[in-house]
Amino acid sequence: MVAGMSLETAIELDCVANGVVGIKKEKEWVELHFPGYRMTFQELIPVDDRIYDALTIKKDDDEHIVYFHITDWYGIFEPIDLPPECAKNAT
Repeated sequence: MVAGMSLETAIELDCVANGVVGIKKEKEWVELHFPGYRMTFQELIPVDDRIYDALTIKKDDDEHIVYFHITDWYGIFEPIDLPPECAKNAT
């Protein structure tokens, strides 16, 4: 199964310091893997103790939903402590 095409394969972004960075990295991921697509809808999906972001993206008549696991950084506005290897990727 292709990464991000279901809750079971939701994308887990590395080195996310807070929600602002997470949203930026979601957009970068979509641009990298689906060039030319634009987001048409966004939905927050809570499942048990996990939170997912579902982005509906579209290009012409082709539409997909990409899922991201965002529990670790959803609703966080202040930078969180990250491992040293993440320092240069935190913004």
